[in-house]
Amino acid sequence: MGAGVAKQALMRYPNIDLKLANWLTEHGNVPGRILDISSDYGEDSWLFSFPTKNDWRSRSSLELIERSAMRLRSGWLKLGGRHQVVLPRPGCGLGGLTWSEVKSILSKYFLEDSFAIVS
Repeated sequence: MGAGVAKQALMRYPNIDLKLANWLTEHGNVPGRILDISSDYGEDSWLFSFPTKNDWRSRSSLELIERSAMRLRSGWLKLGGRHQVVLPRPGCGLGGLTWSEVKSILSKYFLEDSFAIVS
């Protein structure tokens, strides 16, 4: 968690790296609820992992981004689809992908008004 969005999360939420490590050990490299941030953003707000790389030194993977998007959408639907989901442009910074590549994948899963992509 030394760069990009991960580093920003670690700076804002100390020890999130430990929570993420526990998640990865228990569940593997898949999206999941990592930290309750309701005190910052209101009731029932969570910080999720959204894997884009299999190794931090590698380029982001479009296949992994698609799997992450599918799983995040599935989890959102299980929660009733009533929560807003905000994502950065996953894989587009230090991951080396272009927004047009990633957008074509995310648009399949996140068309509702409940999803916002920020840069």
